[in-house]
Parts: sequence; structure tokens; C-alpha cells
Amino acid sequence: MNATTFGAWLLEQTGRDDTTGRLARLAQGDGMFPQHGDRAIYSGYFEADGMPDDLGDAFDRAWDEFDGLPS
Repeated sequence: MNATTFGAWLLEQTGRDDTTGRLARLAQGDGMFPQHGDRAIYSGYFEADGMPDDLGDAFDRAWDEFDGLPS
């Protein structure tokens, strides 16, 4: 398990030129972005009404990358 939260990790990814960077930029500008939680919390956030349809798959890839980081 990572010492940092997914939310903190994601917000560090804003400079990336890929779907993870896109997720980070969307989250950075949204006051409703969860500060902590498990995979289900963040999945629900990115799959909520009003979010672009492709964010669910992008979130899955980002979470898998985050989850694979060493502690």
C-alpha cells in the first residue's frame, strides 16, 4: 500500500501529457474532488453524471499505476 493517497498522487500528475494528466487537471479545478478514499470513492467521482464518458477507463489506468507504486 502506498504512503500517499490516490488524490494527492493524482494532483501531482497535472504536467503529464496523457489521460492521467487530464484526470489530474480536471480534479485540480474541482472543489468536489475527494481528498481521500478507496478505489470505489474515486471511481464514483470520475463516473458521475456530467463527467466525460471516457474518464472511467482513464481512472482505471491511473489507479492501476498508482497502486503499483512502491511504498
